Amino acid sequence: MQMHILSINGSIEAARAGEHGRAFATVANEMTHQVEITKEFAATIQHTVSEIKVAVNEVHLAIDDYRSKSEDQVSIIKDVHQMVDSLKHLMSNLQATLKE
Repeated sequence: MQMHILSINGSIEAARAGEHGRAFATVANEMTHQVEITKEFAATIQHTVSEIKVAVNEVHLAIDDYRSKSEDQVSIIKDVHQMVDSLKHLMSNLQATLKE
């Protein structure tokens, strides 16, 4: 912002100086041009940072989803393991009963 104000001020002073301020006007114009380029780069960077934030948020949500699904799968595997153990116990009892 300060550079923009300086370039405007420089343009005004160059206009006041007339013919003698031509070089000063060139510098002031270049400063104005650099201010515009800087604004464009800043806007591009801000847009890119926003896109990165969105992508990071999406990754975070996907990780939470995968974690939740993994926890569900672990729970199901534990349940199946308990069922298998119960079946082994029942089979053992059945075999013992049949041997009697």
